[in-house]
Amino acid sequence: MPIVVLFSCSLESRPVGRQPIRVSDRVRHDSDDPAIWINSADPSASLILGTDKESDRRAMGIGLYKRPSDGEIFAIVSRKSGPSGSYLWQYRLHDDGTGQVVGTHVRSFGLFSGSGEIEA
Repeated sequence: MPIVVLFSCSLESRPVGRQPIRVSDRVRHDSDDPAIWINSADPSASLILGTDKESDRRAMGIGLYKRPSDGEIFAIVSRKSGPSGSYLWQYRLHDDGTGQVVGTHVRSFGLFSGSGEIEA
């Protein structure tokens, strides 16, 4: 005896009714290059970091690095244009003693041909 199975799917998608728990401040222009830092001891204190890259032409990209030997955390920040040899800046991120994160400039580096944008 043959078995017939019938099923159907809706062709319309329904919006998911979720609201964020917390919303960050708006940036003036175009946010980009997100990095997610998860605080394993207190997930509610986790952060999403990014750059505002449009007309102010400040930081263009950011990368975070945790040094395995001592656990120090660094941010390497790039910009849209600038002299070759120093378009990447490295900052050590640390607590200033009041619970605020401070970036201390460690070094500048990075060669660039001068052709187009640095990201090109």
